[in-house]
Amino acid sequence: MDISANSAAEHCCICLECDDIVSCCFRDKIRHIPCNCNMYCHKYCFEKTNTTKCMICKQEYLVSWGQDPNKPKKKNHCKIFKKTIKKKYILGKISLQKQNRRLEKSIINCMNKLYHPDFGNCCLDMCAATCYSIVVLVVSTAIIMFCLMIGGYYLNIILCILFNLWGNKYFCLLSTNDGLLYLLGIIGFPLLMCSFGCCYACACPLVANNNPRVFPYGIV
Repeated sequence: MDISANSAAEHCCICLECDDIVSCCFRDKIRHIPCNCNMYCHKYCFEKTNTTKCMICKQEYLVSWGQDPNKPKKKNHCKIFKKTIKKKYILGKISLQKQNRRLEKSIINCMNKLYHPDFGNCCLDMCAATCYSIVVLVVSTAIIMFCLMIGGYYLNIILCILFNLWGNKYFCLLSTNDGLLYLLGIIGFPLLMCSFGCCYACACPLVANNNPRVFPYGIV
């Protein structure tokens, strides 16, 4: 039994040891009992007692295990915000699905009103149809340019690896303002989709639950 000479030192009130209980992958630290009584013990020793009422004052525990009532922990607003987001938007799949459906329904209704305008005024109807054409053109152009950019970088990196062109600062990792990047994307994006398709066809059967085949049907 190793009891410190300092009476204020934290030691287990049950086994009277000052050291933590250390095992292979576990460290049982000496913590404050979940009561206002100034006593400490190991979690292992604490679970051998009445875990609902204090062993000293015989009152029910009001605080959590290891929390010192004399030294209350400061609220971590970042953790609280993360828990709220996780509970509401990540784990709450039903509410997230409802929000996605509402957003999708709102966008579809808005686009339908622009595509079939009926404001009772010729000028307003023409402006609505023009807005619809502009929105479709902008979204389509943005998606096409983004796909070409991704495919251009994919083919650009492949060419630099195959021909060892990393010393060429102009050709490797082209700027987004360079038209050559989007020209490479015309070949690179279909090549990227083919690569994804091959990886999907070969890898998915390996993680399938009820599929004993290693390779997809038709390959082997």
